[in-house]
Amino acid sequence: MKTIYIWITIFLIIVAGFYYYFSIDSQRVNKMTELGEKDVELKDDYNSTVSRYHDFDLRLIGHGKHLQSMQESLDAHQKAYAEKMDSINMVFEEVKYLIDDLESRFTKKINRVSDDVRNLTDSFESFKRSTKRDNREMQNDISTIQDDLKEVTDLIPIIKTKLKLDKEKD
Repeated sequence: MKTIYIWITIFLIIVAGFYYYFSIDSQRVNKMTELGEKDVELKDDYNSTVSRYHDFDLRLIGHGKHLQSMQESLDAHQKAYAEKMDSINMVFEEVKYLIDDLESRFTKKINRVSDDVRNLTDSFESFKRSTKRDNREMQNDISTIQDDLKEVTDLIPIIKTKLKLDKEKD
């Protein structure tokens, strides 16, 4: 008689194992596959951001070289003006004009760079928000799986109790 209960218990454990393997475990595998795909997407987004940042760096280097050539040109003009101009007032006015022009150009370029940095920051913040949202969804899925597992675990004592009651009736 004890062997029958043992075999019934073993059978129920095997049935629970099959249920877990074919139902719960396949859902977990599907979720892990989806997470792998999302990871690839996030890596692509990261690589794209790094590439844009690198392009931005190259653009800044180009601007720096351009500014350096402009500065060298300015230095050459100042030397030529100093040699050609008779009046010191005229030299000061020309230098003042060039400095104001460069200042306005620098201001415009700095504003453009600030806008680019602001846009990059906004894109990065959006990326962070979507990553946090995906993380929360994963945590919710994990807690759901844990709750399902707890329910299955809670059913085992009930089944054992029912088997004992059936045994006592016999």
